[in-house]
Amino acid sequence: MTETHSASTTGEGAGVASAEGDTARAGSSGEVPASPERRRLPRVGELLGYLEEPAILISLSGLFFAMLWIHLEPVEVAGDAFAKWNFVRMWFYANDFSGEKWDHHMARMGVHIPTYIAQWVFGRGHTTYYVPQLVFAVAQAPLVYVIGKRIGGRIAGVLAALLLVYFDPMIRQGSQLLPEVFSATYALGALYLLLRATETQGKRRTAWLVASSVCFFFGYLAKETTVFFLPGLLLALWLDRKSFRDVVLYAGILLAGFVLESLAYLLFTHHPHRGDVIMGAHGQVPLPKVTFLQLFDRFIELDTPWLTAIHFFFAAFVGTLVLSAGNAARGTLAMVASYLFLLTFLVKGINPIQLWQRFLPRYFDPTAPFVQLVNGCFLVLAGRTLYRRWAGTRGAVLTARAARFGAVFVIALCSLLGFAEYVEARPKLEETHGLRVNTRHARVIEDTFVRNLPIIARERPKGIWGAFSVLLHDRHFTEPGEELHRPKTHKVRRNLWYAAKHPEVYTPKVLDRMIEKGCALRIHRRSRFLDVAPNDVLPARCDAELERLLKR
Repeated sequence: MTETHSASTTGEGAGVASAEGDTARAGSSGEVPASPERRRLPRVGELLGYLEEPAILISLSGLFFAMLWIHLEPVEVAGDAFAKWNFVRMWFYANDFSGEKWDHHMARMGVHIPTYIAQWVFGRGHTTYYVPQLVFAVAQAPLVYVIGKRIGGRIAGVLAALLLVYFDPMIRQGSQLLPEVFSATYALGALYLLLRATETQGKRRTAWLVASSVCFFFGYLAKETTVFFLPGLLLALWLDRKSFRDVVLYAGILLAGFVLESLAYLLFTHHPHRGDVIMGAHGQVPLPKVTFLQLFDRFIELDTPWLTAIHFFFAAFVGTLVLSAGNAARGTLAMVASYLFLLTFLVKGINPIQLWQRFLPRYFDPTAPFVQLVNGCFLVLAGRTLYRRWAGTRGAVLTARAARFGAVFVIALCSLLGFAEYVEARPKLEETHGLRVNTRHARVIEDTFVRNLPIIARERPKGIWGAFSVLLHDRHFTEPGEELHRPKTHKVRRNLWYAAKHPEVYTPKVLDRMIEKGCALRIHRRSRFLDVAPNDVLPARCDAELERLLKR
């Protein structure tokens, strides 16, 4: 041991002496020492290395924003989205909610709080309607990347994010104020924060766990079915260190949040807790009795993008489980598995089997980033395994060299994809872009309302509610300091509803005459979206026609 150490030391000393001799010779020969600029080059390289990850995150986020913005949808007529938007608008007025009967739309605080911030910062006009869901949808791309990178490396993270970016159902999630996109982003954020906790020790670990639990609680506030992710998340936390203390801490924070929420409902509403609100809305709907095999119908009653993604996911799930065994893989797989299991098998009754709630295809949407995360990581893990067997050591060297240009490649790829998408969609943007469509409709609806001309609906009156909730600014029908309520919709007969600034002037006879003269704005549903006819302001003669009819 002593001889070895001495030899080593002697070698180091000889090396130092040789280096000093070289330096002396260089000085005596008149060579110029390295300039400060050259000595700074390694630091520049370090800085560029630190900037690689932010550059990739910004590129993926920018591409996702471009995709969602280019394909932005007009306002839907479903009712859920504009009910939430209008409820938050009421927060700026003198509305007292303590005596009202709450519904499930009013209980989505995880959606309402970001929406309130958006309305407070950008105003309550229809252009602000898209801000909350766009922000939360775009945030999924960098989250998928950083989690995917922990599962299968940088390529896996990039591919998983790109699969999410080009997943068609995300267009609706980024366009409509629905709770699923918020639920998914909060759950992804909770998983990422949990992974950060598994990478640290002591107080920092506890801080990351607390942050993850708080983030998950906001997901529950956005939609109660976010708790379907919880069993998998707690399992992943326990598997990390087999520590029940961590699990109890995590669950305890969620329980404390639930108690505080219930106390708030008890104090400020006439509902004892949130469950009473949800069951009061959903629990009154009669639900069908099904067989065990019919529980799986939801996996085939999907549109093509979801069918492709979810069926490939089942194979990718097993493959990722085999090929990757880290905390990131365990957490992702456990969370999405627990959500899908509870979504499928949670029932109200067993004999006979009765569904616990009516199923809609968009109830799958919270799993979209997790499904594409697993799909992308599996493709890379499987491809890497096959490549290593085929290419051997030489392939590993080539891959390592190419990896140095990874950030440049991602930036160039995202820029090219975004530009190509814009060029392809540009000819139709003026006609179909959601913001442009809403702006045209808002101009027509506002003009009709201000002139006290009738706004009618032939089907259900949801179209009028949507127009007044999102497209008509609240300043047109409510003064500051008053309570905000949408203008009432009046039913004339089975297939005719109307609303107006001063509805009392419209008798059935006057209304029919205005419709006959082409002096009524009809709001109807085209596909899922709100549409108006005519698509321009009503002619000036309509004001004279209304005045003439009222003088009779």
